[in-house]
Amino acid sequence: MAPQTPLSTEFRLFADADLLQLVLEHCDMRDLMTFAAMSTTNANRVCWYLRHQLDVICTPFFPTSEHLTNILSVCDAVVSGSAALRMVLPANACNWPSSDLDIYVPHHSHTQLYNLLHKHHYNIVRNGKLNIQNYSPSTIFTVTTFGNGQSLIDVIVSKTASALSPIFQFYSTAVMNFFSADSLYCAYPSLTLRHRAMINMSSLHQCTFSPSHIQALLKYKSRRFRIISCDETNHPPFACRTQIRSLNDRGWLSLDFASVPRRGADPSATFYRLGIVDAVWTLGGQVCGSTSLCVPPILHIIEDCSYVVL
Repeated sequence: MAPQTPLSTEFRLFADADLLQLVLEHCDMRDLMTFAAMSTTNANRVCWYLRHQLDVICTPFFPTSEHLTNILSVCDAVVSGSAALRMVLPANACNWPSSDLDIYVPHHSHTQLYNLLHKHHYNIVRNGKLNIQNYSPSTIFTVTTFGNGQSLIDVIVSKTASALSPIFQFYSTAVMNFFSADSLYCAYPSLTLRHRAMINMSSLHQCTFSPSHIQALLKYKSRRFRIISCDETNHPPFACRTQIRSLNDRGWLSLDFASVPRRGADPSATFYRLGIVDAVWTLGGQVCGSTSLCVPPILHIIEDCSYVVL
C-alpha cells in the first residue's frame, strides 16, 4: 500500500464536522483567514464555520442567523458588543454567557427595526432617555431594550445617518468590532486578538466617562483583557492612541462571510454602504516618548445623507 500523503491525511482529518469545528474553535479571525487561504476546500470550511458561529450567537434571540442578517440588511444595522467580539476571538476563549444582543441602527430606519422585532415577538421593556441635544458629543440618540420573555435585545439608535457613528466613540478598543449582514470587522486587531485594549480618551476628555464605563472595563478584565498604554503595545502599526486612523488605512481586519479567504470588502466601501463616506479619528492621550505632552481625541465623520428627501 502506498504511503499516505499529507494532503490525504488532511482530508481525512477534517472529514468529520465535529472535529473540524473543534479545531476551528481555537482560531481567531486572522487564523481563520489564513487557514481559508490554503485551499478552496478550506475556504468552504471556514464559510461553514462562520455561519455555524452566527447561528450559535443568534440562537438565543432568533430561530436562525438568517432572521437576524435579514433584519440587519433591511435596516442598515450592525451588531457590536460581546456578540461581535465572539466572532473575532477564538470560540473557546469566549466562555462568558450571552446576556443580550446589541443592535446599532441609524435614526432614519429605527422604526422599521422596531416593527421587525415586534414581528419576532419582541416588545419594549425599557426605554432609554432621549439624547436630543445638538451640542452633545454622543452620537447615540437612545437605547431601547426589547424582550420576549426569554432574551433581551438592546437597540442603540444613532442620531446620525449611519449606525456606525458610535463605534468611534466606544470607551475601549476591545469593543470596536462589529458585523453586518455579510461582513465582520475589527478596528484594532493587533490589540484585540491578543486580549489587549486601550482606553478611548474621548469620554474622559468630554467628561462623559461614567460608572457604567468602569463596570464595562471590569467586565472585559474578567474576560482576560488587559488595559494597556501605548508603551506596552511594542508599537505595532495602527495601534498608537495618538496615531490618526481612517477608513482608508490598513489597520482594519475584515472579511466577507461568503468570500473568505479573500480579504473582505475594503472597509471604506462597507462603511460607505452603511452611511459613512469617511472617518478620521484618534483615541487621544499622552504622546509616545513624552512625559507631559498630550493630544485630545479627534473624531471627524463625513456622512452620506442621501436618504433625506428634499
